[in-house]
Amino acid sequence: MWANVYFWIMNLAVDIGNSAVKLGLFEGDQLIDAGLDAGGLEGLEQFLGGRVPRRVIVCSVRKDSGLYVDMLRAKFGELLVYPGSLRLPVKNAYRTPETLGADRIPPVIGAMNLLPGHSGADPSAYGRRGNAILVVDAGTCIKFNFLNEAAEFLGGSIAPGLEMRFKALHTFTSALPLTGADQNFDKMLGQDTRESILAGVQAGAVAEVEGMIVRYREVYQGLEVLLTGGDGLFFGKRLKNRIFVDPNLLLKGLNCILNFND
Repeated sequence: MWANVYFWIMNLAVDIGNSAVKLGLFEGDQLIDAGLDAGGLEGLEQFLGGRVPRRVIVCSVRKDSGLYVDMLRAKFGELLVYPGSLRLPVKNAYRTPETLGADRIPPVIGAMNLLPGHSGADPSAYGRRGNAILVVDAGTCIKFNFLNEAAEFLGGSIAPGLEMRFKALHTFTSALPLTGADQNFDKMLGQDTRESILAGVQAGAVAEVEGMIVRYREVYQGLEVLLTGGDGLFFGKRLKNRIFVDPNLLLKGLNCILNFND
């Protein structure tokens, strides 16, 4: 009976990112709704639509997120703030864990929960040997987050995301216009200034991601690779090897952490 009750408890996961606040509503380990909050309390209540989560977890990569966290605490009372002192189903082997962004480990835990032989919410998964996992989080930055076969998070890499690359070309030159991503542009050769910028940023970033994945796979046999983040689908459509894309891995990872600490 209690197992059935557990799966009907609603969890709310909140990701305060560099570009947006992302919300995920869960029943047990199932994501039932996801969206963006652009309007503080009003936006949150509009997303919930009268649904009442019993447990809330929040993570933030922004230094100015205190007011939003205070708003959540005022509305829901007790909530978990990641990382804090929360237990994790993986070992954090990053050399400087105090400098690790709050958006690095949760997507890997979210990926664990999707893959056979892993479970990001199961305490027995700690230290379980399975295939290594690489999560490419393509958002404001392009982050590679790596978990080895012993469920140890070792780190990865951070590079500018697509929007940041477009802005850098415009900001640090006197003549190049500000250009945005074009989902329909797939050429390597640009025949005017705009196309040349698109080819350099988009084709260049895809080649970079593809090359990094190849290098990881040369070292780690059986590596599982997943894409997430706001530009995850963009890269997923362009990489030579089709890779599973889930834009909500960070929210799913936060929910796994919330269940793991219950």
